[in-house]
Amino acid sequence: MEGPENKKEYISQAVSAAEELEKNASELSELKKLSEELSRELSSAIKSRDREIKNTVSSRRREIVRDFDLKISKEKKKLAQEKTAKAKAKEKKVKERISSDTSFLRRENDELKRQFSEFFRENHIPKAAKSSLYYTLFMPKGIKEYFLCALAFAVIFILLPFLVILIKPDIGLLLFALFYLLLILIFGGAYIAIANSTRHKSPEVFKEGRAFRDQINANNKRMRNIAKGIRKDPDEGKYDLAEFEDRIKTAEDGLAAVNEEKKKALDNFDEATAEELTKEITERTQGSISELEAKIAENSSKAEELQKNMEDRDNSFRSCYGPVLGSENLSLLKLGKLKGILDSDENISLEEAIKKLGENR
Repeated sequence: MEGPENKKEYISQAVSAAEELEKNASELSELKKLSEELSRELSSAIKSRDREIKNTVSSRRREIVRDFDLKISKEKKKLAQEKTAKAKAKEKKVKERISSDTSFLRRENDELKRQFSEFFRENHIPKAAKSSLYYTLFMPKGIKEYFLCALAFAVIFILLPFLVILIKPDIGLLLFALFYLLLILIFGGAYIAIANSTRHKSPEVFKEGRAFRDQINANNKRMRNIAKGIRKDPDEGKYDLAEFEDRIKTAEDGLAAVNEEKKKALDNFDEATAEELTKEITERTQGSISELEAKIAENSSKAEELQKNMEDRDNSFRSCYGPVLGSENLSLLKLGKLKGILDSDENISLEEAIKKLGENR
């Protein structure tokens, strides 16, 4: 290594070795990059497979649920129709029973109304005077009639004036007083006139009329109580609804059968069909996944082999050139500069070239 040719050859060999190591490093980098790409492809393929399994299983299960829900809906509709038919038949029977059990009271009321009308006609009392409105306004009895009477006076003497103020807020106190006085004269006068010409004129007749009305109202209350008791009666045996009960039972059994069939179908799907679908999709996609796994394994093997080869060659490179050139000067860039120094000066020694390289840092 004393002569120029020897030192040039030595440096050239070092540069070639460094270039080879650099090339190997680049190849290793490419292999690692390829491994990352293949790993991403494999992960994507596995996710795609799992997504297809999940979507397929969910879709098939929804189809089963949808088909059975349609059947269940039809069975529920049939059951509802049978219950409605029974309810209508029962309502008809209940009305007939109410009509039968209250017939004597209705006949009594019809007779009382006839006697009431005849009594007023014989005493020359107007028909309007035997109405509910008349007795509520002029001969109230009981909380309901007193309330309605008070309400009628409140509407006339409180609500009407209030509405007038809302409609015409600038009416003025005098004009409003005149309006209220007119209201009292018209309605109050009419009330007194009607009372004087009827109730005050024939008090005994209206007292007897009150008795007629009270008896009719009492009978109406009894009829309502009878109807209420019949409707609350839980015993349906007297209505002859056995045919409807049988049809309802048949509809309920049909609905229960479809629900049980749905449960069995879903259990079978969850326990067997879902597994079969999973196996089918897995087997169909396994080829591409296995191919990617094989490529990854092959690429990893190449990378490991290249990595080991690089480490051996790097150790050899450093043991061969490090003691002479210095470990700090073994990079391809510095070796190239060192080669340039030697090429530019034929007479410079290797030691001087290394020293000059250090000075140029």
